[in-house]
Amino acid sequence: MPSQRTIEKLCEVLEIPEFMIYLLALEQQDISGNRREAYNVVYPIIQKLLLQIAMPPDHFEVEHH
Repeated sequence: MPSQRTIEKLCEVLEIPEFMIYLLALEQQDISGNRREAYNVVYPIIQKLLLQIAMPPDHFEVEHH
């Protein structure tokens, strides 16, 4: 596990708040058993949103309909 200072430096470079790193690092085993179903439904959506915020706009392809 990286030190708090390493996480702070990483966040400075990426220009994102620390909470995003912690949320992106969540794994299913971090969630208590009775809440895993909700985690499985909600986390993929939250993860996608966080990655869209953290990554440069040109990183994601735009879908054309």
